[in-house]
Amino acid sequence: MNTASTSISTYQIAANGSLHLVGSTPFKSGAGIRPFDARLDPRDNDLYVVDAQVNAISAFAVTGAGLSELNASPFALPKGATPFGIVVT
Repeated sequence: MNTASTSISTYQIAANGSLHLVGSTPFKSGAGIRPFDARLDPRDNDLYVVDAQVNAISAFAVTGAGLSELNASPFALPKGATPFGIVVT
């Protein structure tokens, strides 16, 4: 996740342990969202990201090294919520 922008970079780990940039996936919610915490679900199917500035959670389907934002994303949080992190169980 790129905190200073509105995208998530995807990397692949090579056999020697080095990282290779695969691509970048933009957030549908656009500029000013301030993403800063992300968690992968226990089955490795979905990635959830806190959008602190707009009090929402964005969700992405994980397919191999690719990401695609879910249609219903971002999900609004209750009024007055001030997200700082996320836990996925």
